[in-house]
Amino acid sequence: MSADKDGHGPLKNARGLKWGMLPTTAAEARELGVDRYFTGVECVNGHLSPHYTVSRFCVECRSETNGKFRAENPSYHRGKKAEFRANNPGVHAARARDYRRRRGDKVRETEAKYRKQNPLRKIAKDARRRAREKAGTYTADELNDILKSQKYRCVYCSTSIRAHSKRHLDHVIPLAKGGVNDKSNLQFLCVACNLSKSDKMPEVFARSKGLLI
Repeated sequence: MSADKDGHGPLKNARGLKWGMLPTTAAEARELGVDRYFTGVECVNGHLSPHYTVSRFCVECRSETNGKFRAENPSYHRGKKAEFRANNPGVHAARARDYRRRRGDKVRETEAKYRKQNPLRKIAKDARRRAREKAGTYTADELNDILKSQKYRCVYCSTSIRAHSKRHLDHVIPLAKGGVNDKSNLQFLCVACNLSKSDKMPEVFARSKGLLI
């Protein structure tokens, strides 16, 4: 649920409601405590779509913007998801268990069909899982220790990464090039450096930043 900046309390997610059942103004939506409204008029970009109550952005416009950003910055979301999972152990697993409980038969049917059509992918997936299990794990406390040891600054450019949104968790030696998923191979970078580093080896990236001759 999203918080209403005008003090009306948390807003209910109205995503499942038919558009015709939504309030027609932001004020009415706030009064009813729902997170979107539908005017019945196209937005400036030509979308006939609900609007978010707090920001008043068109839902379709926001979806397109987010989709474009994800497509252009795939590493950003991978980094944020990895950090969230590390700081919230068990949340992802709990969501997966709940989904399987609700849609178990459908999930099993889809997985069985996929395995039959892609036998080599299952072999590769199992190999990656074994490699991860062998490589080791890390905890949220260990990630906090890494941040403190870096004095909350990016390893490469020294930009402050104290704010959660300003940092990405990075593998010093990329997993794709033999690195391990262990605390000994982890560091925090600012968003720009992490996106630029991608799967480069540390010395290659450092040289591109002018840090090595």
